[in-house]
Amino acid sequence: DLNIELDFDSKIKLNAKMKIEEDLEREALLDLWISTDGPNWDQNCNVDCWNSSSSFCGWFGVVCLDNETSVYQLNLVNNNLLGFIPSSISNLKNINYLDFSRNQLNGEIPPSLGNLIHL
Repeated sequence: DLNIELDFDSKIKLNAKMKIEEDLEREALLDLWISTDGPNWDQNCNVDCWNSSSSFCGWFGVVCLDNETSVYQLNLVNNNLLGFIPSSISNLKNINYLDFSRNQLNGEIPPSLGNLIHL
């Protein structure tokens, strides 16, 4: 078991980096919501769940890891998604499972999805 002590400045920098990554993941999920007609999804937790003020780890179909700061899985199967997958979805750097099957998606699969090394 590795135990590393960080000085105060290092802790501040690490927290800032984690906040930036969390914001990018939230933005990617909100982009997906917008580009796939989120308010008309079958399971959307009454729109209030998929918004910028609540923790995305509690949103329908989202599974997180790392103390609830990073998306690990996104499962929106058969949920009436209508539209396209935004390229910002590639900001979900730690995702290892992504399922949008049985929806009405169109357009190209963003090439940036190929950068998600855990999929």
